[in-house]
Amino acid sequence: MSIKLKIEGEIFEVDPRYAEVSGLIEVLVKQSAGEEAFELSSQIVTKEIFFQYIKKYYEFNSFKPQEITEASKDPSKLFWNEHDRDLIMPVSPLEGTLLQRLVQAATYLQMRAFKKLCLARIMLEFYFDRSDPQRSLEDLKKKFKDVPALTLQDVESYKEKYPQLVNEFK
Repeated sequence: MSIKLKIEGEIFEVDPRYAEVSGLIEVLVKQSAGEEAFELSSQIVTKEIFFQYIKKYYEFNSFKPQEITEASKDPSKLFWNEHDRDLIMPVSPLEGTLLQRLVQAATYLQMRAFKKLCLARIMLEFYFDRSDPQRSLEDLKKKFKDVPALTLQDVESYKEKYPQLVNEFK
């Protein structure tokens, strides 16, 4: 039996396995009494986000994607498969708001694996090797020449300010 989602005013029938990968959809399905369509906030989940990214990610991975757990500077080692890498790498963390919107949608839908995929894309852009912090800092300075100089003290300050992002990857 499929699940009906209402996205941007349109009703779509989707695979029932979305209830296995989305905490929000799981709760909506458990609380429903019938065949109603579950309306998703169109301010967060658009048709583009759901069908061009989330659906492709979960269906390719048979609704059982492996979560990214370790940081790497190499995209071929960071992402579990070529499909996931090709899906997320074109999304720039520096241009536009698409990546931010993908993280928001993953958070709203409570899709942990997809959220980690998006966060890995951000991490890849700003990779910081903890075993060689000075070299990582120099690499970032070269990559972002127009940004004011960043010190190790700044990095420590950000780690304290955003522990959830820092602790997301080992």
